[in-house]
Amino acid sequence: MASKPMQVTVTLDPDVAETVNAGVAAGIYNSPAEAVTQALRDWQGQQATSPEQLAYIRRELQKGLDDIEAGRVVELDVEDIIRRGKERLQQRVKSSSQLRPS
Repeated sequence: MASKPMQVTVTLDPDVAETVNAGVAAGIYNSPAEAVTQALRDWQGQQATSPEQLAYIRRELQKGLDDIEAGRVVELDVEDIIRRGKERLQQRVKSSSQLRPS
């Protein structure tokens, strides 16, 4: 049995409303309602987890639990990871600036 469309009034932030109006003006959507409906359908699709994805997540979680049980874990030093990441970023910035002509 097909359900009837439900009319809903929403208030959009100005930047979101501008995006919706731009989509309609560009001919991507026939109306603001169509643009919002499509956005909600896209969001709905992103929320759904397929049985295959769920099985994969469960397998990977079990691997992690098995590693913990077997003692295959290492302590992480978050501060050291951040420090090394910043150093790598500085090296990349330095390298890329040397490649640019003056």
